[in-house]
Amino acid sequence: RRVTYNRLGTSVAHGVNISGFNNVTVKNCRIRDINASGSNGHGINAFFSNNSFLLNNTIWANGTTNSFAILASGVSVGVHPIVGTRIINNTLFTNNSGSIGFAISHQAANHSLIEGNVLRPYAMGSSASGIRMLLSQNANITFNNNTVITRGETDQNYGMEISTGGGMLISNNSFDVNATSSVAGIGFFANSENNTIE
Repeated sequence: RRVTYNRLGTSVAHGVNISGFNNVTVKNCRIRDINASGSNGHGINAFFSNNSFLLNNTIWANGTTNSFAILASGVSVGVHPIVGTRIINNTLFTNNSGSIGFAISHQAANHSLIEGNVLRPYAMGSSASGIRMLLSQNANITFNNNTVITRGETDQNYGMEISTGGGMLISNNSFDVNATSSVAGIGFFANSENNTIE
C-alpha cells in the first residue's frame, strides 16, 4: 500500500492517523510526505492509541519542525499513558528544514516493543534523534536490535534520547550520530533511572 500526504504543505498533516483508536495494525506500507513545507505532521500518528502494531513500513517524513515518522504517545506520566505499542522492522526517514525531527517520538507509553528498525533522522537545525523516549517511568519497554543513523547540521543530536524514562531494556543496537555539538548515541536526561543497556 502506498500513501502520500501533505500535498498542500500544511501543518498537522498525517499519512496514517489512528489517533484514539485501539488494536490497529499498519503493515507493509510506503508512506511519504511529498511536500517539505508545514510542521507537526507525522507519517503515522498513534496518539492515545493502545496496542498499535506497526510492522514493515517505510516512511519518509518532511517538514519545517516537529515532524516525526512515527508518533506513539499518551498524555503524561500516570495520566492516560498508552500501552502495548509494537514497532517492528520499519525503515524511517525524517528530513526537517528546521529543528526537532525524530524518527520515533515515544511519549507516555508503557509495555512497548521497538525492534529491528532502521531509523535515519535529519534536521538542518538542532534536535535530530532516532527515538525520543519521554514521560515513560517504570515502563517495561524493550528497544532491541535497531540501527540508528542520525545526521544534523547543528547540535543536540542523539541516537536515543531519554527524559523522565525508566524501566527500559536497550540491547543490541547500533548508533551512528553526527552533529557539531551535544552528540551522544544514548542521551539520558532528568529523572531517567533503572534502565539497562547491554
